[in-house]
Amino acid sequence: MLQSETTHRYYVDESSDVSTRLLRHNAKSTTSTRHGVPWKIVHIITCVDRTAALLLEKKIKG
Repeated sequence: MLQSETTHRYYVDESSDVSTRLLRHNAKSTTSTRHGVPWKIVHIITCVDRTAALLLEKKIKG
């Protein structure tokens, strides 16, 4: 889970490479998060596989 340091909004995403994904968000490469730069990691949940991660992401997002 990421949090914007400017807007204080949260963003939930699935990734196998958290560090690279954070760099892409902070480089404004992602349309949905470019207005919240800079982003910081506030929580990481490790799942057994991508299917479990996507199900958890969907549950968190509601």
